[in-house]
Amino acid sequence: MIPKSSLWIIPLQKAAKNLVSAASSAERKIELEKQVECAVYLCKIEEGEEMGF
Repeated sequence: MIPKSSLWIIPLQKAAKNLVSAASSAERKIELEKQVECAVYLCKIEEGEEMGF
C-alpha cells in the first residue's frame, strides 16, 4: 500500500514519462526530417540541379 502522502508522486511520474516519450519522438521526427532533406539534396546533386548544369 502506498502512503497517502506519496500519492501525488504518481501523476508526476506519469507526466514525466509522457514528456520523455514526446521528447524522444520529437527527436526522431527531427532526425527523419534531416535525413529526408539530405536525401532530397543528394538527389538534386545527382540530377545536376544544385551544380547549375
